[in-house]
Amino acid sequence: MQSKMKTLICSWILLFAMSALAQSVSMEVGGGFRFESEADGRSTESQGLLRLGLGVDLSVFDLVGEITTFGNTDSGSALSISRRHFELMAWGMYHLWRRTVSSLQVGAGMGIFWEKVSSDIPGVTVQSASDVEIVLGGAVEYRHYFTQVISGSMKARAILNTNNSLAPVIDLLLAVGYLF
Repeated sequence: MQSKMKTLICSWILLFAMSALAQSVSMEVGGGFRFESEADGRSTESQGLLRLGLGVDLSVFDLVGEITTFGNTDSGSALSISRRHFELMAWGMYHLWRRTVSSLQVGAGMGIFWEKVSSDIPGVTVQSASDVEIVLGGAVEYRHYFTQVISGSMKARAILNTNNSLAPVIDLLLAVGYLF
C-alpha cells in the first residue's frame, strides 16, 4: 500500500511542478454517472458521482489531477450496508483539435481508489476499508469555452481496476471549469 501511495504522491507533485510551465491553470467541478457490471456479469448498475479536478494547460497537452467520489446505501428491515468510493487520478490529455471556443481531447490516466463500507445491524455497526488499488483509464473530452475563463465539458471514460476485473467501468460526466 505504501508504494502505491508513494507513486500517487510523486505523480501529483510532478503535475503541480509542471504548472510552472503552464499557459493556464484550471479548476473543474462536475458530476455524472458510473456504469459498473454486476457480479453476475449480465446486468449493469449506475452510480451518481461527484468530481473535482485541477489542471495545467501545456499548449497541446493538459495534465489534470482529480478526485472522484460516490456512494450508495442498501437498506432492509434489519440490515443497512453503505459503500463510499474514493478515487484519485492523474490524467494526461492531448488536444486532437483546438479552436477559439472549443476543443476535443483524448487521454490516459492512472491513479488509486479505495472504498469504505459500513454495515449496520440494530445495535451494532461494523466499518471497514478496502486496500488501495491501482486504476488505469482512457478518456475522450469535448470542451466548449463560454467566455475566456468559463468552460463546460462532456467526458466519456473507461476505467480499469488492475487487480480485480478485466471489465472496465464507464463514466459519463458533465463539468464546469474556470481558467486562472
